[in-house]
Amino acid sequence: MQKFEILAYSIVQGITEFIPVSSSGHLYAMEIFFKWEVEGLIYALAAHLGTLLAVLFFEKKTIFIIFRKFFFKKEIDKKVLPLLICVFPVIFTGILIITFFKKYYVFGITTIALTSIFGALLLGFSDKKTNTNQTNDSLTIKNSIFIGFFQILSLIPGMSRSGTILTAARFLGYSRSFSVELSLLTSIPVIMLASFYGIYNILITDEKINIYFFYITLITFIFAFFSIRLLVKWTKNFSFRIFVYYRLIFGIGLILSINLI
Repeated sequence: MQKFEILAYSIVQGITEFIPVSSSGHLYAMEIFFKWEVEGLIYALAAHLGTLLAVLFFEKKTIFIIFRKFFFKKEIDKKVLPLLICVFPVIFTGILIITFFKKYYVFGITTIALTSIFGALLLGFSDKKTNTNQTNDSLTIKNSIFIGFFQILSLIPGMSRSGTILTAARFLGYSRSFSVELSLLTSIPVIMLASFYGIYNILITDEKINIYFFYITLITFIFAFFSIRLLVKWTKNFSFRIFVYYRLIFGIGLILSINLI
């Protein structure tokens, strides 16, 4: 990757990781259209670390409370267990894919386009539900199971992990603000495990950390953090409609441009 490509890669990853538009779909599309070399394991790990640090920093107070309840209470707090259930299905399925089906886990630009459109329609439909004032206490085990299994769809490039969480939560009637908070908190173990997997792959290869690793981590962190802040503020006053429209335009644009690749 050239310096401009590294900068663009970091900015796009940071902006799109936590909004419901699919960061992996955007990065893959950019690699194809601009004929970039597929990013190395080092760059992917740096991007993951940047986004992980951003959400950890943004949610530091909530995370401290969760850790305190998880490690210092005799039983798992009723607010913590539903969060764990939300992430277990996608993590378990992801491990199965990596272990047994990795060679079949291949998707093209058409898949990204169609999943972007499909995800947009689901998000738009779910967001029409009446806003409520539910809190974390109302995240029941039953709802957590639904959200957790719905999140498995995010393993398909273009669907968006954030998008599937927001869609599932809105289908269940949760407020937009709560849905975003849930999406941010559940992203932490997922990104963390993806980072560990990246570290493992680097250890068994000859890739070395260079100065660009730190550039990508820093740039991704900055843009991810401000993207989170903007998303949280946006959902306090507005709907997810802007993301629905964007995903539709993005998906249709990819389909129309397939012949140009």
